[in-house]
Amino acid sequence: MSFTPEEATQIKIDVGVLKNTTDKVLSALSDNTEQLTTLISKIDSHDIRREYEAKERLEDKEEVAELKEAVNQVNSRIDAYITDVAPIIARSKSKQDSIDKFKDSMSTTGAKMFMVLIVVAIGAALGLDLSSIVK
Repeated sequence: MSFTPEEATQIKIDVGVLKNTTDKVLSALSDNTEQLTTLISKIDSHDIRREYEAKERLEDKEEVAELKEAVNQVNSRIDAYITDVAPIIARSKSKQDSIDKFKDSMSTTGAKMFMVLIVVAIGAALGLDLSSIVK
């Protein structure tokens, strides 16, 4: 098979065009492969991150449940203590109230006069000369 010089030139041009087109296609394919690899890597890291976050949320939920249980136990112990100590608190409050009432009554003028009268009576009973005090 023999080719004319124009046909040979045309074939060389066509081969050059095919070679150039093939190079461009391979280059584009290489770029797309790199982009696809990068995208797959990002998707994998995103999936790993989501899996880790889901695991953390599960662990947080478990920890919250444990803390709620501990708080409930402490609250029940406090309630039991308050129930056990309530009668003692009521008695001590009653005694404190009566002492406070007594102190309030002692600070009145009538109570002060009564105290002076008691002191004078005790002094007279002991035989003390109270006339020297009242000069």
